[in-house]
Amino acid sequence: NFNDGFAAIKLNGKWNCINTERQLLFNQWFDWVGNFNDGFAVVRLNGKYNFINTERQLLFNQWFDWVADFNDGFSVVKLNGKWNRINAEGQILP
Repeated sequence: NFNDGFAAIKLNGKWNCINTERQLLFNQWFDWVGNFNDGFAVVRLNGKYNFINTERQLLFNQWFDWVADFNDGFSVVKLNGKWNRINAEGQILP
């Protein structure tokens, strides 16, 4: 199913995304990819989580222990046992 113009696909046990022209979004394949929501999709690689955007970029340089989908421009992440809110600009909020 396409969300925000992209769909997650699975091939040989790895995940990526395609656009409506069926072009791969990323050179890298992930252990899992969620659906796009608010312009971001959750990705998992080696047991850690991050977000990808529709411009083929990771939102953060660091990877999280757990993340929730974006909703209204914000998400909740867990890093080193601490919960934080983040925004769509890639900032961890107090």
